[in-house]
Amino acid sequence: MVCDHLLRGSRNHLRAYMTLLTQQSGTYVPQYISQDDFDAIVNSAIETGR
Repeated sequence: MVCDHLLRGSRNHLRAYMTLLTQQSGTYVPQYISQDDFDAIVNSAIETGR
């Protein structure tokens, strides 16, 4: 349960980071997860609790 919350928070932080980075014309290439996993996360909706 705790791990699920931490994973959801990490995905939400990645989405928020990419939104700000994109607004500032920045780019990012994932280094620790695949491009497909990265794209799936940043192109999905913000997740809420429970």
